Amino acid sequence: MLPELRPTSLRRLVSSLACKPTFEEGLHIRLIGRNVAMVNWLLEEMMSFQFKILLLTFLRNAHGVQEIYRGPENVQVTQGSNIVLRCVVKNRAGVVQWTQDGFGLGTDRNLPGYDRYSMIGGSINNGDPLEDYSLKIERVSLDDDANYTCQVTATNTEPPLVSEVAALTVLIPPSPPLLSSKVTVPVILEKPTNITCQALSGKPMAQITWKKDDVRITENLFEVTTLQPDRKRVDTTGIVTITAQSSDAGKKIECGAWNEALKDREPLWTQATLDVQYAPKIRMTHSNPDKTMREFDDVKFTCVGEANPFDIVWKWYRNGALIPDEGRNREYHGNVIKCEATNIVGSTSVEHSLNILCKH
Repeated sequence: MLPELRPTSLRRLVSSLACKPTFEEGLHIRLIGRNVAMVNWLLEEMMSFQFKILLLTFLRNAHGVQEIYRGPENVQVTQGSNIVLRCVVKNRAGVVQWTQDGFGLGTDRNLPGYDRYSMIGGSINNGDPLEDYSLKIERVSLDDDANYTCQVTATNTEPPLVSEVAALTVLIPPSPPLLSSKVTVPVILEKPTNITCQALSGKPMAQITWKKDDVRITENLFEVTTLQPDRKRVDTTGIVTITAQSSDAGKKIECGAWNEALKDREPLWTQATLDVQYAPKIRMTHSNPDKTMREFDDVKFTCVGEANPFDIVWKWYRNGALIPDEGRNREYHGNVIKCEATNIVGSTSVEHSLNILCKH
């Protein structure tokens, strides 16, 4: 067990024991008794400790404190391109490694197991304390979309270092847009009709733009977004509501999709032709030139008209009841004959009241 010591000047204590070592002022011991052997032991231990401190201090000052001289920064990059995340270490003493979302990628510059990753660089200049350990990622994919840090391990004399977190955001252009119909888009005459356009798998979500005959549409626009299971890519559905007029028939409708992955490029466009559809427009005529009907006359009623689409189903009615033929007699006097035309848009009908003259 060491003897109890109390603070006093080591130089003064050694002098009182007829010992004259040269020692830095400020070291203190406490000693009870005048055991020269014990004093020699204490001097040897304390000089050894002080030498170590002085040596470490000298080496630290000569080599410099390790530090991350330049760390990585947040960056956005388009899928398929190459990117370098910077990490320059000054006075490196520990071992450098990168982390991806907190998971270490390894300390070998080739980063085995990560074919597209490597730590590039080395000493920037001969004798320069700066070393480059930047992380290069080739053919960036969605899997690389993560947070990264550059780290240097601790040593006996240096604390560990961790750079600021750098977010690598991978941008993915949307798929080419798809209209609800590829060639022609059906719209109903004078009735609000929704036209949809989908742009899938964009990161970030796609912005949808609409044009009609090269004129930008700015009203009655809506968008619906759906996050994909990877919780990174987004499907976007754009909707425009059009109240078509007859003059819109055959006009061009265009849908464009754009996001930041396309940068300065034009949106991705698709187009189709407006098919303005409407219910049948009809009129009824009969074969008697003087417009009169006499008993036992043969009279032919005809319904003609137009429609889009022109796939029309025709029906005849007498007083609201469906009739199978066109025969007429005086029993029909005062009856109402109706012609009805129907297509997928709707039905239209016209009527004629029979006034049959009797023969005497």
